[in-house]
Amino acid sequence: MNQKPVQAVLQLFNHRWTLEILAALTSGPQRFNSLQRVTGNINAKTHRDALQRLVKGQLVRPPSDGDGVHYALTTLGERALPALRAFAAGLSHAKPSRPRQRV
Repeated sequence: MNQKPVQAVLQLFNHRWTLEILAALTSGPQRFNSLQRVTGNINAKTHRDALQRLVKGQLVRPPSDGDGVHYALTTLGERALPALRAFAAGLSHAKPSRPRQRV
């Protein structure tokens, strides 16, 4: 199995704001400022960097003149949502791991 796609996905989802932004975009396209407020009012640089990573990862469509500068999920981003929801649900039911005791 080729590890490069797996590594790319893990790197993308390793960032703090990825899931929050994707979850916010499930309700539809949003402008930068409204998306920033919905995701916890993170600072503009962090928010812009997170959006750029998602655009580069082809999960989010960048704004264009024709759509009133709204960010939106791409088809790939929409297809990823069920897997992300299942993953998040699994995490919410997982028991916290205990640190290993030294013998």
